Amino acid sequence: MTLFILIGLIGSLFSQVSYADKPEQKIIKLADMMTVDEQITLKNTSDFYNLDFALSSRVKLQKMTLHLDLVHSQVLIKERSQLVVSINDIVTEQFILNPRNPHIISDITLPTEYFIDGYNKITLSVAQHYTEQCEIPESPELWTQVNSVKSYLKIDSTYTNDTYTLATLKDVIDKKLAHYSITLLRPNTSYNDQVLQWGSLISQAVALRLDYKTFDISLLEAKAITEQKDQNLSNKDPLRFLQQSKLNSDAVLIGTTTELSHLLGPELKNKINSAYLGIYPAQKNNTQIIIISGTTADEVTLAAQTFAYARNAFPDAQDMFIKSLTPPPYLGPTKPNVIVPGLTYKFKDLGFSTQTIHPKSKHIDLLFNMPSDLYHELKKNVTIKLDINYGAAFRPDSVLNIKVNGIFEKAVSLDNKYGDSFQAYAITIPSGTFVPGFNKVSFEAIMPPMVSGDCTYMQHKNSLLTLFENSTITFPELDHYTQLPDLSLLKRTGFPYLSAVNGSELGIVLRDQNHATLLGSWQLIAKLSQINHAPLPEAKLSFKSLNNRHLFIIGARSSLYDDDLANSPLQLNESIQFSYSAGYVAQKKQLSILQQLKQLIFPESSSKNNAIMQPQHTQINFNASLGSQAVMVSYPASTELDTKLNTLITYDNPEAFYENMRLLVQPELWNSLNNNIAIWKNNKKSLETLSAGNTFYIGETSLRNELAYHFSLHRNYWLLMIIGLLLLVAFLSHQALKRYKLKYHGEISEYDS
Repeated sequence: MTLFILIGLIGSLFSQVSYADKPEQKIIKLADMMTVDEQITLKNTSDFYNLDFALSSRVKLQKMTLHLDLVHSQVLIKERSQLVVSINDIVTEQFILNPRNPHIISDITLPTEYFIDGYNKITLSVAQHYTEQCEIPESPELWTQVNSVKSYLKIDSTYTNDTYTLATLKDVIDKKLAHYSITLLRPNTSYNDQVLQWGSLISQAVALRLDYKTFDISLLEAKAITEQKDQNLSNKDPLRFLQQSKLNSDAVLIGTTTELSHLLGPELKNKINSAYLGIYPAQKNNTQIIIISGTTADEVTLAAQTFAYARNAFPDAQDMFIKSLTPPPYLGPTKPNVIVPGLTYKFKDLGFSTQTIHPKSKHIDLLFNMPSDLYHELKKNVTIKLDINYGAAFRPDSVLNIKVNGIFEKAVSLDNKYGDSFQAYAITIPSGTFVPGFNKVSFEAIMPPMVSGDCTYMQHKNSLLTLFENSTITFPELDHYTQLPDLSLLKRTGFPYLSAVNGSELGIVLRDQNHATLLGSWQLIAKLSQINHAPLPEAKLSFKSLNNRHLFIIGARSSLYDDDLANSPLQLNESIQFSYSAGYVAQKKQLSILQQLKQLIFPESSSKNNAIMQPQHTQINFNASLGSQAVMVSYPASTELDTKLNTLITYDNPEAFYENMRLLVQPELWNSLNNNIAIWKNNKKSLETLSAGNTFYIGETSLRNELAYHFSLHRNYWLLMIIGLLLLVAFLSHQALKRYKLKYHGEISEYDS
């Protein structure tokens, strides 16, 4: 009997080790490693392309293979043309580009010892020549194209068996992992608003550690194992009573000590006497379990908030007991890392450091975030004052191009052949050029050498331009006033739901307790926290209706309330009323009285582009199922002037909805949201958006702009009022002049005067 037990223990140990050591194989297309969906085309006599490969410290590479599928020009000279593959600037492979074999398919084994924990650079570089003598370096026949879809990395890897602490949570929830999943463990399957809030905070904590990457979250009932099975486990494992056979990812076990009493070892259960956060290895060697607990629900909430806020590498301990938490005191509408209109910023204030542009650097960028709700008036400009130095011996057509979000705006001529320097060189760009949220100003220098030509060595070491961090950018005073609904504002900045940094303007109402609805709400708030770059502890999630907040309403179509759809352009009850697109009609733009007067006095200043494209719709009422589709519609919550915004997300198929919500928060689909209605299913290319329903304005504007807005809505009314005021002024002036004449010139007749 003892022998059988010994054999069983050895078998169990062997199975655990083999699980950890068993290689996991995955294939990553080169296209999935690129920020732009394109083929890799290498041009000219010399060119390169860098691919970034992230390697988590949790992963141990066993084998790495690069499968290349490429085509090159048939006019290349075999003896002088080659493609080189390197890892972190270490050459690992090279190919001769033979014109008789222009299509190359090859598998390259990459040395795993060249890869480091963190971010690695895989470089594809070429030398391409079509003649032994003089050649034009930019000749169009010098090219090699690597197929980014057919080329891929095949990776064999295992997970390490490292021990983690709270200081190394960033290595557990690591954005360098190809994909991350987490399971929320609860001791029962009944859910209330408190559990919703806990799940929300956990989702935000994971999302903020992953930065911009999405993740999968699942919900599982935490069950205890029997005492008989427990006898074969280590008595030192504080989670030895927790059933873990169905656990295939990292997990968070959350609840009060009373709720978790049957799941925790007595040494840990007795240890928890306040808000508690800890991390322990699971029985599967490559997974970790994070414990969030406390003696009361409030202490559990405090521990969950700590999990969301405490993202630095501290403390280097397996657990911690939290006494209190004080969030950052954000004041008013000001958000961190967002531009404040009316202020001047040095480039270094926006994270830019002095940089030099040379021929191999394509451009340098200034990055910043604009507020979501700015009202851009005509003739309001952003002023950039540049401090730059540039080298000598350039051609007179050399320029510094300035682009905003990839669109060309301005150019600075670099026409002094002796070189020059500028201090506070002023450039103005209309404020409306900048978009809500993330903006990028790119500086691209074109500096061809003065000496060039056939059979002439062209040296580029003089082609240098330095942009200094003391350069400034000044933003004009602008009103915070914008039109809603607009899903493009949601995708870029989370507006208006993230108007308050702490989430006090945000509410999420769940109309049912389907797992798909719960998980969908947590995926949504995780995405919003990433946009916010901070937790949203004051956001409310509830199964009941909420007031005085901008709301997301999520639930199966059959669970929706009539009030949820009161102001929606779509009706999604038993019968569906849908606004099908029917094209656009050009309408003349309604001008305010002030604009009409300006046109009358200064006709040459009137705008010729005064047409607006008004969407048209065909309203169809029908009975049908949504099938696998999900629908998102944004609309005013009421008809009042100070109304809030509602965004409804609904479905018929719970299984399809979980996948649809997972797709929604991924960048490819999220970044395509526009208008105020979105429909999608199954894949990223299925998204359709359209605009329908009423709009409203939110924010505050100047009296002049507000009057102009009301003039445009009630032109005839205000025209009559102005005419009446003019007549009144004329009458009063006439009476005043008449009294003046009678008082001082009463003896003069009317005709003599």
